[in-house]
Amino acid sequence: MRLRTSIPTSVLVSSDLGMPMPQSIEGRYSEDVFFCQVLLKPTEYKDFEVDQGLIYLKRDGSSRVLCIPDVLIGSRRVREIIIKHAHSVLAHLGARKTLQYLREEVWW
Repeated sequence: MRLRTSIPTSVLVSSDLGMPMPQSIEGRYSEDVFFCQVLLKPTEYKDFEVDQGLIYLKRDGSSRVLCIPDVLIGSRRVREIIIKHAHSVLAHLGARKTLQYLREEVWW
C-alpha cells in the first residue's frame, strides 16, 4: 500500500485548475456542513485525519485521499472544477471512468 502524504498531482495540478491547490481549500472546511463536524469532533470521525489544515479520508492500510469541501471559489464550486478537470485529463472518457479516477484521488 502506498501512503499519500502529498496532494495528488494528476488531478489537482494548480496551473491546470486555475487556482492554487491545496491552498484554495485550507481553512474552508468549516464552511462545509459535514467537514466542519470532522474538525469539531475529530475523535468521533476515526476514518478521517486532519493534517496541516487539510482533511483526508483514511483508506485501506496506510493510504489516504484528500477530502474536498463543498465550497465556492469565485462563482464555481471547487468540486465542479475538479470534476471538469479530471474529465479533461482523461480525454473525455465518460462519467464512469472519471468517477473511477476521482475515487482514487479525492473524496466528498
